[in-house]
Amino acid sequence: AVVSTQSGHYGRAENLIDGWHVSSQFSNSDHCYIFFDLITKTKITPRQIRNVKSTDWEGFHKSLASDSKLQELNQKELHNKEDLDKAAEDLNCILKEAYEANCPITYISSTIKKPPWLTAEVQTAQRGVRHQLMKARSTKTEPEWESYRKRAREYEKLKKKVKKTGWREFCKSTESMRDYARMNNILKSSSCKKEKLEALYKPSKKKKVPTATLR
Repeated sequence: AVVSTQSGHYGRAENLIDGWHVSSQFSNSDHCYIFFDLITKTKITPRQIRNVKSTDWEGFHKSLASDSKLQELNQKELHNKEDLDKAAEDLNCILKEAYEANCPITYISSTIKKPPWLTAEVQTAQRGVRHQLMKARSTKTEPEWESYRKRAREYEKLKKKVKKTGWREFCKSTESMRDYARMNNILKSSSCKKEKLEALYKPSKKKKVPTATLR
């Protein structure tokens, strides 16, 4: 591995790297993961946004209906361009206040989360495959390589099983229409024909079941 030492805004790049190490995590290849932390002088804080889809529009309309500033603005007479510009600015402030009162702030973190399928059982299987791979490389015997291939196949089967089970549990626990709409969009945008929302396949994958719609 090559680490850049070019000088930049914060000095030499090598001084920004901490905790550089080769991971023992199984990577499904002959190469190992290399993990390290980047040191920055600024503290990364979660970004704040307002998701328009999360807005309580009923509350938004109620806020406007009871807003005394908006009632005064409706009764105000406009005589010239300056009055019109001032009224437009006041209206914009009123709408913004009503929107912010009914659309909560959402925090977006930059922290990388582990995938939900990476359970303790899967991690144990990863370590077992990695250990067997190192043993096969050391002994260079066919039985050890066959044992490694067997463990790798079992690991892939376990990972697929956990992913499928996790997806089913997620679908069962979903109750809000917003989550249903998100799943609908994800399935519709899939590039794989067998994962399209309009197409359902039997377990044999030979015959196509009549199209169905997610409700």
